[in-house]
Amino acid sequence: MSVATALIAFGMTIAGFAEVESRELGIPTRRGAKLVAKITRPAKGKPPYPALVIAPGRDFDMDHPAFDRISTLAVERGILVLRFNWDFHTQNRKRSPRFVNENQDLKTAIIYLRSLPSVNNQQIFVLGKSTGARVAAEVANRGEPLAGLILLTPPIHSPTDPDQERPMADFIREIKLPLLLIGADRDDFCSTDALKQLSKAVPSNPEVVIVTGDDLLECATDREAEQSAEQIAVAVADWISNQLSKTD
Repeated sequence: MSVATALIAFGMTIAGFAEVESRELGIPTRRGAKLVAKITRPAKGKPPYPALVIAPGRDFDMDHPAFDRISTLAVERGILVLRFNWDFHTQNRKRSPRFVNENQDLKTAIIYLRSLPSVNNQQIFVLGKSTGARVAAEVANRGEPLAGLILLTPPIHSPTDPDQERPMADFIREIKLPLLLIGADRDDFCSTDALKQLSKAVPSNPEVVIVTGDDLLECATDREAEQSAEQIAVAVADWISNQLSKTD
């Protein structure tokens, strides 16, 4: 099924897209699965828009409050946002071996955006949270042309020993794209010191932002969680805006 066919099947056409601010849809993958997704376009400004893909963590839904806030603020800045659920999350299964299907899921989301005339193909950014960060880094390092990468709480080491690195650390060292790294101050898989030290080995000289919370972005209070989500959203929107200003 083509992307255009998928859009029609879900009550949405490319021609009619400009009239829709937010829509849930299903995007077919090459293996026959349908990626459950939500796309939100800016209410003002003119296409083609820069775009952000949000790839969630293993146990995260695309409607997590942090992603809601990231999406809202990005759209206010004139950035189209596509977020999705991993197929294994939708099917309540385990992830695929070596993240093969997850790589395909993310690439499917990116290809879908590239098919839209309302998206600037040279200005597509990807944000990955935890598992999403690993997949995003791997896809980028395999040559996917992206404007930049945002890795939120990437699992770079063992939860019991910060000196015992996970493959994620090497993926980050290989990234040549503009990069924003966001860590949480109580993340057992991505300590603040380890993330800052790792950032020094990345060719693109990434910006590092540290927010309150653990690897699940959980905080001591609801208010603290809201503040953390806001801090993440502002960091993402500001960083993307800064990257876009360099190409104007």
